[in-house]
Amino acid sequence: MVANSELEYVEVESLKLRKDLIVAMDKTKKVNEKIRELTKALCVEKVLVIQKDGEIQVANLRIDAKKDKVVQKFMQSEHFSDLQFIQYFKSFELL
Repeated sequence: MVANSELEYVEVESLKLRKDLIVAMDKTKKVNEKIRELTKALCVEKVLVIQKDGEIQVANLRIDAKKDKVVQKFMQSEHFSDLQFIQYFKSFELL
């Protein structure tokens, strides 16, 4: 009788452990799927960031080129000459 009750206890415990194992394996499978989804999403985000970085670099190059042209035009303008003359004149006033 004692052997039967111990056997029943072991069988019940074994069933419980199997159920726990199935639940744990199911959770692991779901977590792995979520990791795959997040990895794909991260790759997409990485590609978008690389594209945006490229666009920013191109925009910066355009800005630099236009800035140089604007500065050159300003330096050739009469307004710049007037400002230079005023600064030149002020330096004599200080003396």
